[in-house]
Amino acid sequence: MRLLVLVFFITGIQFSFCQDHILTVGQIQKKEHATTKAFQKYIKHPNRSRLKKIFLNHYTESLSKYNKQLDELNSPEYSEKPWIEILNTLHSLYYLDNLVLSQKETASLHSKDYKAIIDSVSSEASKELYDEGNKYLNQTDNPFGSAIAYRNFKKVLEINPDYKNTKDLLDVTILKGKKNVYFAPVTYKNQGNYFEISSDGSSISSNYILEKIIENLTINNVGSKFERSKDFDTNWEVDMTWNSINISPEKRHSYDIKRSKIIQDNGKETTVSATVTYTETIKNITGNMIVIVKDSKTNEEISRHNFPGNTTHINKTAKFKGDERALTFEDNALITKSYSQKPFNDTDLIIEMFNEDIYRQFISDLGGLFNWNL
Repeated sequence: MRLLVLVFFITGIQFSFCQDHILTVGQIQKKEHATTKAFQKYIKHPNRSRLKKIFLNHYTESLSKYNKQLDELNSPEYSEKPWIEILNTLHSLYYLDNLVLSQKETASLHSKDYKAIIDSVSSEASKELYDEGNKYLNQTDNPFGSAIAYRNFKKVLEINPDYKNTKDLLDVTILKGKKNVYFAPVTYKNQGNYFEISSDGSSISSNYILEKIIENLTINNVGSKFERSKDFDTNWEVDMTWNSINISPEKRHSYDIKRSKIIQDNGKETTVSATVTYTETIKNITGNMIVIVKDSKTNEEISRHNFPGNTTHINKTAKFKGDERALTFEDNALITKSYSQKPFNDTDLIIEMFNEDIYRQFISDLGGLFNWNL
């Protein structure tokens, strides 16, 4: 268990589940649109002090912002340096420096050789990330090793596409680290007030939950292959259990709205009226899902996560008495919808809670374990 905690600490820093990219000049220019626009206006009319002041305000504000970012990104709170973010900040400063150097009126604002700084940081970052990738690639007892190695090698290639044999090592990492993953049917422990279970012991919503997760993880997937049945080639098994599901008693709240409208009826003005009764039916559902990833061969736990969920579902219906011509467009739309609306279905509520709370937590906390591109 101690090893497991340590592994999570290490991977928690690495697994941000978003792809890091070096910004292009176009992206930086878009980000610095206000400064660039102010600069162009000033250069067209260099004798206008107001335009110069506006540009300098934007320019110094950007410089201050990026230098503050550099200080924060280089602070000791990062156990592993966020190299891509550091380089993107330096590239932004380099862009601003080139901007002022392009005209004699602003050339005096040039202060540092950012190109040399970027080259130096890129060299340092490439070496550190490459060494880190190699270290984790060779940790055969670390279930997260290949995923961490993959992310480090990808960052190296983002910074320096031709660095040493990184491309070859990335291919080795993908082959070596690929796992066949079996998602078992979602089961339910009956620790709550919801007891509807299918005959095989899995929850009614099991197929929907598994299909949604696997569909998401399969997009641009690198790292795992998802098996529909457990066999001798399965490396990991994912067990998902509803530890508890509680659905509150249904609450109803009704209120009347009086409607009246003056209309033309056979060439005469007449007032029509109706009473619309709106009813809100409210149910709250809370749940707790335990997700365990374990090694299929040894039955040892790779990870264990607890995902809480809480959703309030409000269903609104309407009916009316009186003259239909007095109704608003919104009244008519909801009344029409109410005719075909089905009553509350507890299974649908569970799926709603899963979609709104559990699914997001699963992808955020475990997605990168199965799909390294996340």
